[in-house]
Amino acid sequence: MSAVDRSFRSFAGRGAFFATVIVLAPVVVIAVAEAARRQFDLPSIVVLVAVSGGLAWATSSAARTAAFVTCSPDHVTVGLAPFWRTRLVRRDIQTADLVQIDAYAEYGGWGIKGSARASRGRLYSVGGDAGVRFVMRDGRTYVIAFTDGRTAGAVLEALDRHAHR
Repeated sequence: MSAVDRSFRSFAGRGAFFATVIVLAPVVVIAVAEAARRQFDLPSIVVLVAVSGGLAWATSSAARTAAFVTCSPDHVTVGLAPFWRTRLVRRDIQTADLVQIDAYAEYGGWGIKGSARASRGRLYSVGGDAGVRFVMRDGRTYVIAFTDGRTAGAVLEALDRHAHR
């Protein structure tokens, strides 16, 4: 990231972390039970370590999950960290505006939803109803949701500042 890049993030709440633990903890319990049934032989210990490592990775990823926009003079990168990012060429952005969204009603929930070529576009969201919508010259649309409307507004201000450099 260069000195003039600005990054804006909307982090997932603690609920994402706890939901991941609640969903995956039974898998670890089953792995421990199976390892005990096998008297903790080497293959069962290897599987137990792999399953536990997978749980640790998943909970760590859930704790760091954030919808983001990074603005630079030449590019705008949007995505859902640490899973997915899309790099947009600044000169190909036709419009960028603030939108109010209901991720559940319009996209079926938060996460990476929809398609950039669909009428609503692709959504990157970990919650929130204040969004920034980028419409590209070729018709692709990207919507990034923020839990704080001021952050969404700051994205547009950063884009405007970069446009005048």
